[in-house]
Amino acid sequence: MRNQFFPFLWVLLMIHGPFPCCTTPDPQCNFSGSQNIRFATYYSNNMVLQRSPQRAIVWGYSTHSNTNLTIKIDDVIVLKTISYFHPVINASIWTVKLPAKEAGGPHVITVQSSLSTIKLVNVLFGDVWICSGQSNMQFTTMMAFNGSNEAKGSIHYPHIRVFTTAYMAANQPEYDVKCALEQWSVASPEAIASSNWMYFSAICWMYGRRLYEEHRIPIGLVSSTYGGTPIEGWSSPDVLKKCPETKISFTKSSFWNAMIHPLLNMTIHGIIWYQGESNAQHPKQYSCLFPAMVADWRQKFNEGSYNQTSSTFPFGFVQLAPYHNLGFPALRWAQTASKGYVPNEKLPNVFMAVAMDLPDPTSPYGSVHPRYKEDIADRLIKGLKSLDYNTINNAYQGPFPQTFQMRNGEIEIQYNRVLDILSHKGFQISCAKHNECRNSMWLSIESSTNENQTSIFLSSNVTCYGERVCDIRYAWQESPCPLKKCPIYSQGTNLPAAPFWHRF
Repeated sequence: MRNQFFPFLWVLLMIHGPFPCCTTPDPQCNFSGSQNIRFATYYSNNMVLQRSPQRAIVWGYSTHSNTNLTIKIDDVIVLKTISYFHPVINASIWTVKLPAKEAGGPHVITVQSSLSTIKLVNVLFGDVWICSGQSNMQFTTMMAFNGSNEAKGSIHYPHIRVFTTAYMAANQPEYDVKCALEQWSVASPEAIASSNWMYFSAICWMYGRRLYEEHRIPIGLVSSTYGGTPIEGWSSPDVLKKCPETKISFTKSSFWNAMIHPLLNMTIHGIIWYQGESNAQHPKQYSCLFPAMVADWRQKFNEGSYNQTSSTFPFGFVQLAPYHNLGFPALRWAQTASKGYVPNEKLPNVFMAVAMDLPDPTSPYGSVHPRYKEDIADRLIKGLKSLDYNTINNAYQGPFPQTFQMRNGEIEIQYNRVLDILSHKGFQISCAKHNECRNSMWLSIESSTNENQTSIFLSSNVTCYGERVCDIRYAWQESPCPLKKCPIYSQGTNLPAAPFWHRF
């Protein structure tokens, strides 16, 4: 798997050359003229800061310690603070928690010292989301189906603001974003529709636009992605210690250090994540790493924002789309911590978009990069509705088995909602050999359903020829079905049933 995905990094370099980089000099430098204070790199005009009840963090640098600072919002003094020397950053910095502000704007944030005045203008307060992962999250708007219409329509969403970090790696944690492909920008065709693989993330934009349409509050979107990268690179050393069977060594924590750690001071509402292709050969390790990474990111964003980012913030992910790699079915299972559904005890307050029914074999970017990003954004929004924004309702999730019963040679699978059955295929059972499940064989089996369309029935007598059934699984293939035609969906929401594996 590593050989299939890591060359993607070099393909990008050959197409675009070295990525443009607004390299940030040493923190002690980069002060304009006689100014003795400045903002951290990822604060700029047009940004979104997290709305109430949380308090947004704003920080920056000073040429000297013990500099007295006054902070204003719209010319009203809200805070005073003093800069101090930070030994790890090796610079004098200042940090403030702004008063909680309701959604809206625009506002002007002013920081004054005796020598300097710096401002952030056209600032909105709303919900800030980070979008991260590898190439399918990096995949830009103009590459997706309907991307040109999305780009043209972006001009109508001035309350959505976007920011894109550059693709970076570091051996040690960074405390500021050293390079941005795109500073905070008001949504527009120019901000959304840059060159392929540059900015802006298709899923991130489409998800954010739908969020705005649902809630009509400002949305800030931070895209921090890097194609071809394994989860080990996005995991802190604390995560890797919890999962000692980690196989890939040369990227450990490098993207965490450069692309996530610098954002920890940012107060955020949530994160969406699309990654896993580069870990498809190691599902067991992923089943440990992913829940550990989610918990670790939550803890560290909470600590970095002085407890303003919730320690249980909503975390959404995309279950792997179709691709001809034998490791994909097991990796999809691992993405749910081997449960098949979320949220669960290992992945609390987590939501998921199932994407296994979105094959795109003719994608010019390779079939591993399907262009159906609108469907994924829709499903992420429905997943979010199942646990956040005061719309808790599991009707926004796809169907999943509640119980399995075997009697008189028939297996009944009771689902948690009414099903829309498109096909009676997709199921497999494993039959014991001489009453031993250790070397069992997988056999396909057709299903039937009850009148209420809530249960699936499988006749194991015919398939197993008298041997006992060891396991049953559903949609356990790299590309299990044609476009939007997997066997089982939920009625009403039309969400696909996720794959599962059950052992009797």
